[in-house]
Amino acid sequence: YNQMINRTQNLMEEKMQAQYQTKMAELQQLQYQIQPHFLYNSIFTVYRMAKLDENEEIAEYTEQLGQYYRYITKSTDKIVTVEQELAHLKNYLYIQGIRFGNRITVQIDDFSPEALEYPIAPILLQPMVENAFEHGLKDVLSDGWLHIAGWVKDGVFCFRVEDNGSGLSENKIQKLNEQIHRDKIGSEEIHGLTNINTRVRDLYGGISGLRIENRRGGGLRVTLKIK
Repeated sequence: YNQMINRTQNLMEEKMQAQYQTKMAELQQLQYQIQPHFLYNSIFTVYRMAKLDENEEIAEYTEQLGQYYRYITKSTDKIVTVEQELAHLKNYLYIQGIRFGNRITVQIDDFSPEALEYPIAPILLQPMVENAFEHGLKDVLSDGWLHIAGWVKDGVFCFRVEDNGSGLSENKIQKLNEQIHRDKIGSEEIHGLTNINTRVRDLYGGISGLRIENRRGGGLRVTLKIK
């Protein structure tokens, strides 16, 4: 009887913890939605000023920035297509291109029509690339490289981000994978990846989720699978 009670209590605690982690992931996503109208108006004002001054570089930057924030604050649909996510990712890459200049080269493979039409939850792909910029490549002074690929195999959508940063020890890789799959939010180093994995596992279950590996030749490879 005591064993049954303990088992029931453990199951309840595990369920509550899983629900808590899911809500925390959702809350961090909702932080993007603070004062969106003020943000839009401010960006549009800068855009008009740049246009009046005939500064096309600033005008283009603010236009891309506006599209970026419009997507993350208005993508309330439960499902978008990979094509929509990829367009949002390209806005992000343009913004980062201005920040990093020629320090980092980005290569995006062609996505098949099947991959582009694949339905997924919004704001899953860009945070993976952001993680590569902020943790894998932030200290790279030259010759940085980022490779992005996506494909569908046996009904599973796969999205992969690789960088040529310093990488991590195999022991650290193992610990990160364990931490991500425990849904332990709070590690600043990988909280974005943890949020993604929590959302994906909650929405899709099964084999869906993230995997971190060292890349041959240096750097990291992060792969997302969604079924």
